[in-house]
Amino acid sequence: RYLDQFYEWRKEYGLGYELTIPGHRIIEVNHPAWLEHFQKTAFPLYGKQHLVATNGELQRTGIFTSDGQRWAVQRKSATHAFSRNMLKGPVSAKLAHHVGLVEGLFDKLAVTGEVFDFQDVMARFTMLFSMSIAFSTHSTLADGLTKEPACLQRRYEFVDGFDRASPLIDLRTRNALWKIYELFDKSTKKDIDSTIQSIYGFIEPLVAERIALEEKQKIDGSGEEKNKDLLSMFMEKERDPWVLSGWMLNVLFAGRDTTAFTLAWQLYELLQPGNRSKNLIDLARKEIEDRGLSHLEDDDHGDAPYLDYDDMSKMVHLTAFWNETTRLHPASARGMSICYQDDILPEISELGQPAVQIKKGDYVMWQDWVMNRLPSVWGDDCLEFKPDRFLDVPAPSSTGTGEPKLKTFSPWKYHSFNGGPRTCLGMNLARFEGLTMFSALLSRFDFELVEPDLKPKYTTGMNMGIEQGLHVRVKRR
Repeated sequence: RYLDQFYEWRKEYGLGYELTIPGHRIIEVNHPAWLEHFQKTAFPLYGKQHLVATNGELQRTGIFTSDGQRWAVQRKSATHAFSRNMLKGPVSAKLAHHVGLVEGLFDKLAVTGEVFDFQDVMARFTMLFSMSIAFSTHSTLADGLTKEPACLQRRYEFVDGFDRASPLIDLRTRNALWKIYELFDKSTKKDIDSTIQSIYGFIEPLVAERIALEEKQKIDGSGEEKNKDLLSMFMEKERDPWVLSGWMLNVLFAGRDTTAFTLAWQLYELLQPGNRSKNLIDLARKEIEDRGLSHLEDDDHGDAPYLDYDDMSKMVHLTAFWNETTRLHPASARGMSICYQDDILPEISELGQPAVQIKKGDYVMWQDWVMNRLPSVWGDDCLEFKPDRFLDVPAPSSTGTGEPKLKTFSPWKYHSFNGGPRTCLGMNLARFEGLTMFSALLSRFDFELVEPDLKPKYTTGMNMGIEQGLHVRVKRR
């Protein structure tokens, strides 16, 4: 609903329209050329300091609210966690374990035939998997995802706080007078404070425990060499528990909702009647079987192989499904940056768009959700779920039709994972999660929407999931 308004404004006023609110001038920049300009060419001139006021209580000095050296330190530290060696090694093993839990759970749900929320299961999966990468532990959350359906009845204060925090903080970013509003609406501020307290009441003890363990190991020399997790990488650069806890929360925000929501939207799209008629699931299943990744007969959840990181590029149909889902339903659907120094956005001659002057203190805003629905960017079929747009299919010849290959677009057009120095560090990990999960599930199960005619609404918050959840039944093939 919020994004619908921006979509209508763009259609009515065109590229580069301005919004003026108390104390701010905001310029819409939904065009690849302008995104490239301020996120790459003029990167030092724009930043995120405006988020300190609205998001700082929750995200502290994390990577999403930082600029300069503090941002660079986090970025550099986290880069190793998402390297090819890490994704092929310890991360891959953890991913297989957690996907196996989901398979086991769905086996039981297939027997009972009960309705469940697929999006909720994916959120449990991504939370535990992200925790295993960040902290090497699930702590007390492990019972939230097991092979028994009873796990879906378990709730945790930390996770519930996670779910409440996003829409509460997001309201601030959409209300220039939020400080005055919260001054008079005491209940909102009280809810924000209690939510943040419940979140950090879970994270801070984990960080403190790790710091204490490291100090003890230094004293008695009892430390053992283990695979590094993200917390240990951050601790090489920062020792303040308050700062570290904020950094870790940002990692969990990045790793949980975005991927879980994308997995839910992908299943939703694959189950739509129009998409079923295109045999998209059949194409994926053939690809999975051809690569020897079918889990159809794997009753022990361990005999069949899981997708190898280096083989992702061979899964062209699954990758096209993932890419098209993130295009049409980008989890991080919008963003905004503040200008630190006078600048000029370049002219766009093909649209007859003149250059636009940006003053220090102005904001530039973009909505990938809107840009991905513009015919000028993605063509007249931009509103369709059409994975083929990410495939290059050779023309038929005397020897038959060649294998399709993946088609790539610039990060300024396919902008769902940002671009330039702030390109999403977890982009390849998220895709690896998505392809591994769906290669296992589609080969083993059939899914049925409980309310096939229900049109989903987007969640309000920093990321865009399905507001009603995705309620389905599952059957063994």
